[in-house]
Amino acid sequence: MIRFIVFDFGGVFVTNGIKIARRIFSKKLKMDFEKFWFGEMRAYWNKLKVGDISEKYFWKKLKEKLKEKGKNFDEKEFKRLFFKYQRKNEKVAKIIEDLRKKGYKTVILSNNVSNWIKEYEKEYKDLKKYFDVILVSDKIGYAKPDVKVYKILLKKIKAKPEECIFIDDKEKNLKTAEKIKMHTILFKNSRDLKNQLNKLLPG
Repeated sequence: MIRFIVFDFGGVFVTNGIKIARRIFSKKLKMDFEKFWFGEMRAYWNKLKVGDISEKYFWKKLKEKLKEKGKNFDEKEFKRLFFKYQRKNEKVAKIIEDLRKKGYKTVILSNNVSNWIKEYEKEYKDLKKYFDVILVSDKIGYAKPDVKVYKILLKKIKAKPEECIFIDDKEKNLKTAEKIKMHTILFKNSRDLKNQLNKLLPG
């Protein structure tokens, strides 16, 4: 019997604000900032999202790398854009409300920085309305798709894999969950999500 519905945060519950900010900065800096973030900054990003380095250190290294290319980086402007475009998906929020009314527990499992989710909560103050548990990779010490993340999740919510549906917008994050027998849904849009949930849930 399914008891828990687990959601990714960025790209599922909220729009991917940081991705939009990177696109804007690609034009602003006249470079492929997306490629830079996941290229030259990948090692630092991977360390940041599991809490191995501080956010302050991450921005410091990013500025240094860009300065080497003759680019000036405005951290405050980037974060302003990030949070500006990190908006709740109202249709997904409605699905979550309906699930909770039916007695399902809802959870966030996100590769993210806790402070960034706190910034969202500071603005909207609604995460407790939608979620019983919030697990963020920099606090866990591991990131999806590492199997340890899913095992920590199951231990935290005291559930068996088959009692959970895990929803993410990245296929690679679903594969590990499937291997340990969790139900999974690849998030495409709210309509498809609702249809997929109807197939997995009774009534």
